Amino acid sequence: NLIMGDDWGDDDADFDDGDDDFGDDGAGDDGWGDGNDDEWADGAEVGDDANDGDITWDIKVENLYYEAESDRKNDAQGALDKFLECIKIEEENGDKVTYRFNALKYVVQLQYELKKTDEMVQNYKKLLGYAEQVTPNELNGAIRSILNEVEGSGDAKSLVQMYSMVLDYFKQTGKQRFWFEFAMKLCKTYFESKDIKNAEKILDELHASCKTTDGQDDMTKGGQLLEIYAVRIQIVMASDNRVALNELFERTKNLFADINDPRSMSVIKECW
Repeated sequence: NLIMGDDWGDDDADFDDGDDDFGDDGAGDDGWGDGNDDEWADGAEVGDDANDGDITWDIKVENLYYEAESDRKNDAQGALDKFLECIKIEEENGDKVTYRFNALKYVVQLQYELKKTDEMVQNYKKLLGYAEQVTPNELNGAIRSILNEVEGSGDAKSLVQMYSMVLDYFKQTGKQRFWFEFAMKLCKTYFESKDIKNAEKILDELHASCKTTDGQDDMTKGGQLLEIYAVRIQIVMASDNRVALNELFERTKNLFADINDPRSMSVIKECW
């Protein structure tokens, strides 16, 4: 992606054979040579300037981004510095978000890897602040990528901190669908690590968001309720409580979703 200058060397050689003919006509080598030298001198100066100072800021941002992306596996600090410079330049040149959102995703991951916790938290908040300027898929993908990185490290404290920031942000901004999705992901993470107490705590909050004002299940949220009951069933099955299991089964019989989550349905069908 780097911008390279044109190679003029081969074109110069094409003029060598014509010197004598021009001299015979009286134009003289000096006259032709002087004019040509001036023009080529000017051209060389322009070329030098173009290479040294005329690269536009957006090309520089693009170059920095792709250089950093290729460096991040072998030179984490060097890649981090380039990503930060990429973000800085783009921020200084307008509101359009082209590279800085994905650059921020990598910055958070690299700062976590380099144990720069305070900076990581600040840039994670900054990334969430761009939620309205990127597509839902871009936002979802960036958050998942970061959470998966932290989760894969086994650092439970940092993972909970990162989830809490995401959930607080989505709750404050009223993005209910995103809040539910990541709260459910955290709930399942707790369950898989056998932290049943925290899994049930989040599950109760998730269930409360799917009830009507009189406390009944909101049947218009069938898909979300099926996910909730699937986790509840797994928790109850682990405790071998057949009475509670039958009660949960009865609650799921009348639930319907336009698109069923196959993982949730496979758990529920075990009760059927």
